[in-house]
Amino acid sequence: MSLSEVRVDQIGNLAAAPEMSYVGAERTPRTTMLVITNKKIKDKDDNPVERVTRIRWTLWGPQAENAAKYLGKGSPVAISGRVENNDYEKNGETVYDMQFTVADIKYLDSKAAAEARAARGGTDGDGGTGDQS
Repeated sequence: MSLSEVRVDQIGNLAAAPEMSYVGAERTPRTTMLVITNKKIKDKDDNPVERVTRIRWTLWGPQAENAAKYLGKGSPVAISGRVENNDYEKNGETVYDMQFTVADIKYLDSKAAAEARAARGGTDGDGGTGDQS
C-alpha cells in the first residue's frame, strides 16, 4: 500500500444482485455490486433524517465469482477497499470518476443463508432489504 492510497470501509446491504462479467482476453471475472448504508442523524432543527450512502464496488477473480454466487439483493456485507480515480475526457470536458475496488469482503449472512441464496441462483427474490432508490 502506498502512502497516497485512499482506503474506504463500508458495512451495508446489497441494493441488487451482484452483476458478473468476464473481461479481457484472459476472461477475468469481474463483479460489480451496489452497497448501501443507512445512517440516522438529526438535521439543524433536531428532526431525525436518514442519510443513505451508495457505493458501487468492483471485485476481481475468484473473489468476484464467489460474490456473484453467494450474495444477492439485501445481503449484508463488510467491505474494505481502495478508491481510484478514472478521470476521462468527454466532449472536451473532464469527467471526474471514482472507482471503488474491493480488497477484503466479509459476508455477514449465516453460511446457511448464503448457501440457500446460492441454491436459488444468487437472488433473494422480494425478501431482500437493499433496494432503497
